[in-house]
Amino acid sequence: MTREGNTNAFIKFTDECGNHRRHITLQQNGVAERANHTMADDISAMLFEAKLPPSLLGEALSAQIHVWNCLPTSSLKGTTSYEVWFKRKPDVSHFRIWGCLAYVFIQKDKHCFLQPHMEQCMFVGYPSGYKGWKFYNPSTKKYIISKWAEFDECVFPSTQQHHQLISQLLTLFLCYQTPLRTCYSIWRGDGDVDDCTTVILPSVPVPELPPVDLAPPQLPILSSIPSHVPEPPRCTQHSSQPPGEWWKVKHPVEPEAEPPVIWSDNEEDAADQHANSVLGSEPRTFKQALHGPQSDRWRDAALLEYNTLVENGTWEIVDLPHGQKAVGSGWVFKVKQNQDGSIECFKARLVAKDYSQRPGLDYNESFAPTFRPATLHIIMALAAVENLELRSVDITSAFTNGDLDEEIYMKQPEGFHIGSSIKVCRLHKSLYGLKQSARQWNKKLHSVLTKMGFSHIESDHSVYVYCNEEVQIIVPIYIDPCIQVYFTN
Repeated sequence: MTREGNTNAFIKFTDECGNHRRHITLQQNGVAERANHTMADDISAMLFEAKLPPSLLGEALSAQIHVWNCLPTSSLKGTTSYEVWFKRKPDVSHFRIWGCLAYVFIQKDKHCFLQPHMEQCMFVGYPSGYKGWKFYNPSTKKYIISKWAEFDECVFPSTQQHHQLISQLLTLFLCYQTPLRTCYSIWRGDGDVDDCTTVILPSVPVPELPPVDLAPPQLPILSSIPSHVPEPPRCTQHSSQPPGEWWKVKHPVEPEAEPPVIWSDNEEDAADQHANSVLGSEPRTFKQALHGPQSDRWRDAALLEYNTLVENGTWEIVDLPHGQKAVGSGWVFKVKQNQDGSIECFKARLVAKDYSQRPGLDYNESFAPTFRPATLHIIMALAAVENLELRSVDITSAFTNGDLDEEIYMKQPEGFHIGSSIKVCRLHKSLYGLKQSARQWNKKLHSVLTKMGFSHIESDHSVYVYCNEEVQIIVPIYIDPCIQVYFTN
C-alpha cells in the first residue's frame, strides 16, 4: 500500500465498507516480485551484452516483454500468453538478438543520388502496431521503424566503438615513451557515454634503431643540355569551313521506293525472304490484322486464341453490375520464327489492359518469386559434376491457368462481341496483362507441384525438389519456363 492509502479518509472509507488492512512485505507478493526480478535480470543481461547505456532501459524492457509473452510458462500448460490472448500461435521468425548491428534500407525518396541505400543502426525492439522492427541510429540519434533490414547478429556496434577506443589507446601507449596524460570518453556498462576518465600512462622504452641515411639520391648530371626540346604533339584542330548558302530553303529528298521482293528458286532463300517481308508488317490492332496481306492467317490465330480461352473457362458473359468498372482488352500479334529464320506460326494473344486496374479493388498482391541467377549457376554446375540430365519446359498459355480471387470484369475482345453493349466478361481465371497474373499462376503451380510430392527449398522458393529411391528431380522455375534437372537409377 502506498502512502496515499494510509490517509485517514481512506482508512475511514475501508472501515465503513468492512475491509480490514493487512500489511505485507515484498517477499509475500511472490508472483509479482518474481516477474520483476526476471525482467530486471533479462534487461541487465541485454544491456551488458550490447554494451548500451541505461538510457535504453525502456526499449530493452519492451523487447523483453514482447519475447516473454511468446514463451511458455508454468501457469499455462502447453501454451503461451500470446496464444491464449490472440487465439493463434505466435510467429517467432522475426525475433532478433537485441542490440545487434542492422543495415536499414533507405527509401528512394529519402536518399540522394549516388548515396548509400542502407544506414548502419542498432536493433532495439519490436514496435507495437507495425509489421517491422525498431532501430536506433547513433549518428543521427533518431529512431527508425522499418521492415526492410539486414541483420548481423554477431556484431554489436557499441562493442565495436569500445574496442576502437581501446585500440587507439594502446597505439598511443606504444608510440610515446614519455608519460602521457589524456582524457578520453569510453562507453561503460554502468554509465553514460559522456563519462570522461583521465589516465596516466607509464613510459615505455623504445629500442634504438640504426641510423638511416635520409639524404635524397643523387641524380645523374647531364654533360650537355639539348638546345632543342621537342614539343609534345598537339591535338589536331577541326578545319574551318566557310558558311554555306543558309538562306536557301532545302526541300526534303523523297525516299527511294523499296525494291520488289524477288523469289528465288531455292526454297530456303524464298522462306527467308518471305519471313522478312512478313515480320516488317506485324499488325498493331485488330483492324490492321483483318485488312493486311495476311488477314486470313491472323484471323485464324485470333480465333484459335479465343476458342482456347473459352474452352478453358477463362470468363463468362454477364451484364456489367452497377458501380463496377470493366478493364479494357486488346490483341497482340506476333510472327514466331524457327531457328533457321523460317516462319513457325502466326500468334495472336488476348491481353487485359492493366493500367486501368485499381489497387485494393482489382488486385492486392502482384509479387511472384523467381529463382536467383546464383541458384541457376549452382544447379548447372551440379548437373555437370553429377552428370545429370537437363530438360527445358515452356508451358503454353501458363497465365491463363491461374484462378482469380478478385471480382474483375473485362470488356469483350474486339471482333468477338456477343450480345448488347452492356455485356462484359466476368473473369474466373487470370489473363495475360493483369497485374496479379504472375502471382496467381505461381500459386497454381505451387499447389500442383506440392500435390505431386515436390517441396521448395527455404533459400529459394522458386526451386522445387523431388526425391525418392529411384529418381531425383530439381525444377527451378522462372515464371512459366522451367528447367528439369533429374537423375534416375
